[in-house]
Amino acid sequence: LVLSLLVAVAGTVWDRSAYRAVGALLCAQSVGNEPTQPFTPVDAWIALQDGDQHWYAFRDEGDDTPIRIRLTVVPENGATFFVLTPAQMLARQRGEPFEPVGAGSRSPVFNGDRYWTGSFVQSGIYYVLVESTGRGLSHYMLSIQGTQVSFPLLTFIQPLPPIATMDSECAVHPNRTPTADMTPLIGPTAISTPGQTGIVSSPEESLPPIGKEYSIQPGEVHWYAFRDEGDARAIAIRATANPANCMAFALWTPEQLRLWRQNIEFQPVGEGTINRQLNGDLFWTGSFVKSGIYHVVVTHDPTHDPASTGECTYQLRVTGDDVTLVLPSRMP
Repeated sequence: LVLSLLVAVAGTVWDRSAYRAVGALLCAQSVGNEPTQPFTPVDAWIALQDGDQHWYAFRDEGDDTPIRIRLTVVPENGATFFVLTPAQMLARQRGEPFEPVGAGSRSPVFNGDRYWTGSFVQSGIYYVLVESTGRGLSHYMLSIQGTQVSFPLLTFIQPLPPIATMDSECAVHPNRTPTADMTPLIGPTAISTPGQTGIVSSPEESLPPIGKEYSIQPGEVHWYAFRDEGDARAIAIRATANPANCMAFALWTPEQLRLWRQNIEFQPVGEGTINRQLNGDLFWTGSFVKSGIYHVVVTHDPTHDPASTGECTYQLRVTGDDVTLVLPSRMP
């Protein structure tokens, strides 16, 4: 139920009564309050109700490379975070005593934000628990960074910014005005609402394919990236566009990216095709037997629809059992 509500909230057409109904439900029912259905971090303010908690999870390859976690909270001291290993998460779920492997501490370097850095020598899924300190409603932004940090895409939910900010019975916008030292901690420069331009992406600074809505203009190219373990398990890529089919996407292997850098012609390993069973969305499915980082290249494509020569908004999502999200490192 909650997942279907999140999908509805992500749409572009807002009905006021539905807005309030969904907002009231999400205010009363915390999404991401269990490690079995954790959030992935996003570049947005997230509302945390008094006494509530939010679970996040990430994968680390266990190669002893640094991991950096930063939490910005409004008001200050409204929330804190803890880092848990899989064993510590299970101990907490069973009500057993444990000591978290890490915890956020106030950092003067980051204007009092809570910060933790460390590394692991064993690969696996690790957890970040954001907890309210019991001082009322707070808003926060969380960043989890590392060269070998990724986020599984299949069962992880992307938290939305407080959707009920105009509802007097629920959350309100944080009153702390963003400044230069509060620039986004993760991901390339991106729009927050449809219609804006200025997406900055590249093979090195790729967008996460988690279904966020973007606007693409004629001549623009948007880069996405994901990691696959190469175990021949199915991967699905789906793009929903408005107007329909105003964009196109192609899937590149690591080898094809190398050919592109050398200006050598090649045929992409996959392309989105119209799927009538999915309301005409562009779709591709397949699998790989070699692990690595694969790229999805999105272009504005008015050839599909002569009427779509102007603004085009779309959502792209990649799912798969062993597909993980690769985020660029942007922490200052």
